[in-house]
Amino acid sequence: MGFFWANVKANIEGAVANAKMHYYEEKLRSDDYDEDEDEEEDYNEVQEEYDTDSIEDSPVANIQNNWKSILLVLQTEYNIQDIQMSTWIKPLRVENVEDNILNLSFRNPDDNEQEHNTNVKYVQKRFAELLSNAIAEYMDAQYVVKIK
Repeated sequence: MGFFWANVKANIEGAVANAKMHYYEEKLRSDDYDEDEDEEEDYNEVQEEYDTDSIEDSPVANIQNNWKSILLVLQTEYNIQDIQMSTWIKPLRVENVEDNILNLSFRNPDDNEQEHNTNVKYVQKRFAELLSNAIAEYMDAQYVVKIK
């Protein structure tokens, strides 16, 4: 991963973690407690919720959580124009990961079956390798991208 993108990723992750912790701390402060026992119980519940939110280790969750940043890498590093992004890339949705194959679906509600198949072939040919490279650069994880 390039030094610049590593710093961007670290800053984004830090900001998200700080925002979540601030939210949960405020939630704890705003509750009225009658007994110390209730306070400890509520704190443990909020801390468990925070820990659960923070630990999304699945590849799909990691990719989905970083999708906007990955697309920014794609657009800036590979000079993808805004019209190409909005037409071909933004309609992509992360479906699943199987054996380091990242399956993305391309959905345009206006497409009929034939148009859909043509568009999927175009996106696969034109952008799959670039997406794979952007993911590898941003996340230090290599996936083969397949468009459905």
